Amino acid sequence: MITDAGLARVLALINQDLEFFGLGSGLPPDVSSESLDQEVIRKAAATTIDGETLIKEVYLDETEGNGIHLTSAGVFGDGATAALGTGKLFAGSEIDVDKDQYESITVSIEITVEAG
Repeated sequence: MITDAGLARVLALINQDLEFFGLGSGLPPDVSSESLDQEVIRKAAATTIDGETLIKEVYLDETEGNGIHLTSAGVFGDGATAALGTGKLFAGSEIDVDKDQYESITVSIEITVEAG
């Protein structure tokens, strides 16, 4: 059994290593992926912890990522920096976004840790 305090600590430890968010324009990640296919954007991730869920997100304003068909998103740790291709993919997802100069977007990934 893991306690509520234990769950909070696990989330804090995971959060500590996952500082960067990437977006790609290639194939979506799978369970063996260590990077995003054709990663095109890497930014510092914003963080929220809501109960048992760690939420990592990135915001692109109207000037960022325009003209790119974004197909994947991921959070990176294990030596990740703001440079594309650094660190290892911890969690990823398929997305389908055509970004243009008329919109801003927020992309998020939720990581839930549960007891039981």
